[in-house]
Amino acid sequence: MSALLALVIGAVAVRAAGIFFLMLTLAFAQMVFAIAFQAADITGGSNGFSGVRRPMLFGLDFNGPDALFHLVAVVFLLVLLLAWRLRSSAYGRALVGLRENERRMRALGYDTTRLKLSAFVLAGAIAGVGGALQAYSIRFVSTNDVGVARSVEAFVSVLIGGASTLIGPVAGAVVVLFIERVMPSYIAFAETLLGLVFIVFVLTARQGIVGLVRASYARARA
Repeated sequence: MSALLALVIGAVAVRAAGIFFLMLTLAFAQMVFAIAFQAADITGGSNGFSGVRRPMLFGLDFNGPDALFHLVAVVFLLVLLLAWRLRSSAYGRALVGLRENERRMRALGYDTTRLKLSAFVLAGAIAGVGGALQAYSIRFVSTNDVGVARSVEAFVSVLIGGASTLIGPVAGAVVVLFIERVMPSYIAFAETLLGLVFIVFVLTARQGIVGLVRASYARARA
């Protein structure tokens, strides 16, 4: 379902570029949130719905916290492997070329709109897998999960970790979730701290955590 929704949204959004693409995706996120909020019979509206059942896969019961952790870890590794394989494939190299110079890719005969749409749908499908695992984990689904805040959280995670890398968004997500879910137990301004971290990375380390590690490694070898 998330892939189908990404297909519908992407058919419009990928025709824009840069800041306009970003604004379109955020606008669509707000629209989806509004629809989910008002469709209370399906989504529970402002109350969401609880009691999400954990899955039974291949005869294995994932109701235990350890079993669910193992499921999440396996899915994470599979998705990371898929992303790595895609990046090293001809399709992945075409996406890299599209990111670097879309006009040149069009001149080489690539259908850049279709390429962007396929990447958008793939990202939507992976996001849907992540959303399902979160629902299994906390046994609760909220309409806020499809709102602008969730999109901004993903955006911040990518920038902090390092865009255009595989491991960067993972590192960024670890930092963001640590600040959002662990730090509030110790300080009262965790959200402000997240904003400050984001500002620091935008102003001083636009390549993110991965960029800092690479630069430090290069200096150490020099």
